[in-house]
Amino acid sequence: AQASRLAPFLNVQLGAEDAWPTLEEMIARNQRLVWFVDRSEGTLAPWDLDLWDYVVETPYSNRRKSDLEGPCAFNRGTPANALFLLNHFISPPDPAAA
Repeated sequence: AQASRLAPFLNVQLGAEDAWPTLEEMIARNQRLVWFVDRSEGTLAPWDLDLWDYVVETPYSNRRKSDLEGPCAFNRGTPANALFLLNHFISPPDPAAA
């Protein structure tokens, strides 16, 4: 982030339990970039947010609309996490059928 000159735009979230700023607040502070990493080992920079401390995701097995109906199963993360990632691979096999 430092070498790319993106550091000034990075939102530093103090902890997973802290409230997220609104998009309007992030834009006003000119800190509108959120940086997640999919690892937890090693030293992290203040802007390196461990993805699974903040996000909960659905399984990769959602292939049909009906897979998304009913109780939601989670793959990684904790259901109490503030951000939700929906994994889906629902698409027609033939682009002409879209």
